[in-house]
Amino acid sequence: YHLDDDSDAEFLDKTDGAIDNLVWLIREGKIDEEVKLFAVYRKLQRTGAVYLMKVLRILLARGIRALLVGGLRSVLLYDFYKLLRMSGHAIKIGRRNF
Repeated sequence: YHLDDDSDAEFLDKTDGAIDNLVWLIREGKIDEEVKLFAVYRKLQRTGAVYLMKVLRILLARGIRALLVGGLRSVLLYDFYKLLRMSGHAIKIGRRNF
């Protein structure tokens, strides 16, 4: 799920920062649902499944991070980790300011 320029831990730290920045941009209304991660999050929000993701984040995020840092390279698990990270934020959609 990444090149070997960074360690797995460094790569996930950068991912965490990128997700946090993405959430900030969403709150500012500068990102729309063309961003796939946000589109999936919005679907979860509309169906109420985002609350399940919040619970899963509490239960699973550390373990999944440990697996990814430990060398398990799964794009599916990495994508799920990003979604869990995003679900840890309270996201209210702002105005679009393009």
